[in-house]
Amino acid sequence: MDRAELNPVLAGVHGAALGEALGLPWAGVPARRISRRRLLDDVGPTGAFTVTLLSGEGDPLALALRDGWGGRTDTTAQRLGIDAFVVARLAEQALAGRPIYQLLTDHAEDWPVPFHGTDANDRAVVDALMAILHRHDEASEGMTAAVRLGGAGTARLGALTGAILGCRRPRAIERVPWRDRVDLPPDSALKAL
Repeated sequence: MDRAELNPVLAGVHGAALGEALGLPWAGVPARRISRRRLLDDVGPTGAFTVTLLSGEGDPLALALRDGWGGRTDTTAQRLGIDAFVVARLAEQALAGRPIYQLLTDHAEDWPVPFHGTDANDRAVVDALMAILHRHDEASEGMTAAVRLGGAGTARLGALTGAILGCRRPRAIERVPWRDRVDLPPDSALKAL
């Protein structure tokens, strides 16, 4: 049995790294130029989102994952903003094994899929995340759908999708097709979380 199967936070961290590694080569590319056949061609290193997730300094949406997984959502909105609070609540629900669907369905019409790409700002990334999570419950499918939206927020959106769906279903992270092509954070990285 793999450690990620036993530890949903580790699966979430690995999901974030896998989603970011899938999205980084496509960041800034319009959706119409992202080919399904070539989606995995340039999967490789992770970036700033994964670094923030491990270090605790930087991207507010990565910090929000840490808050949610640590059960510290009470101050997230004040420190990081309402978009980060939404991410923290999703992470908290996923870790607890609770359905995240109800957090999404009440306002599903408020989160249309951004077919013209995801901007890099927090609000656009969270809106796209909600649209993806409303439509996908499997980590690989969710991350590929997130990246295929294109735009400047592609890597962040892929990372958040992988983190939340990976935490929710840790075994799914073991089946991600590009897993062997990404240097995943070691188990010791969990100590920082």
